[in-house]
Amino acid sequence: MVGTKIDTKTVHKCVLCLGPIEHQKTPAGEVFWTEGHNAWPVKEGQCCGICNDNVVLPRRLRQAGVTP
Repeated sequence: MVGTKIDTKTVHKCVLCLGPIEHQKTPAGEVFWTEGHNAWPVKEGQCCGICNDNVVLPRRLRQAGVTP
């Protein structure tokens, strides 16, 4: 939402690796998202970008019948 204040002080934890979830930023460096990626179907909750790329997305592709 335009004008919505993002809480940049809170660092969420990844439900898969338990590491910090990185904040997503615009090319200008403005934080626009702090809550990570949906970890389903691997686990309920949010995950970091590394776990999303290396664990969650490959699982989703396999379930869809696509070999990553």
